Amino acid sequence: MEAFAERIRGDVDVTLLGLRVWGLAPGDGYDMGVEVAWDPAEAKWRSAIGSLRAAAGPEQAETFREMLMAPGEPAPPSPRPVAWDFRDDVLGTMLSGHTGFESSHLARIGVPVLLVRGGRSAVRFGLAGRRLGEVCPDFRESVFPALHHFAPPFREDPEGLADVLRSFWLAA
Repeated sequence: MEAFAERIRGDVDVTLLGLRVWGLAPGDGYDMGVEVAWDPAEAKWRSAIGSLRAAAGPEQAETFREMLMAPGEPAPPSPRPVAWDFRDDVLGTMLSGHTGFESSHLARIGVPVLLVRGGRSAVRFGLAGRRLGEVCPDFRESVFPALHHFAPPFREDPEGLADVLRSFWLAA
């Protein structure tokens, strides 16, 4: 993330933030499932999540990693031991299925919204993008076809992501 931030520093003020999910208390909702609940692929996702809840710690985390990939795309090997064991409440919260966000909340966003995702990620992320496009007044999406959840553009294509962001910011 630092390498990417250095590429765009000077063009913009950059503040790196950690994922909010790591600061959530057990039981705090974290999921965009409500936004795509009408879709059959979302029903399949939720069914898989329900089955995943019954799995044990390391198996649960590895199965979740596989779910983040497009069909037929294996998750790359984890670069380090799975860290869910010390924060199993975080994965449990993500698996709970409640977001706390409704379409009406998202429609009130009065600034441009950009979704950046990998083309080799789970279908669900494309569905979330489609739903955001339906409810956000100024929504744009950029797909990096060869990338996925574990190969994000800020790490694998920082120059391409910098170009997407500059274009987005100039158009906004």
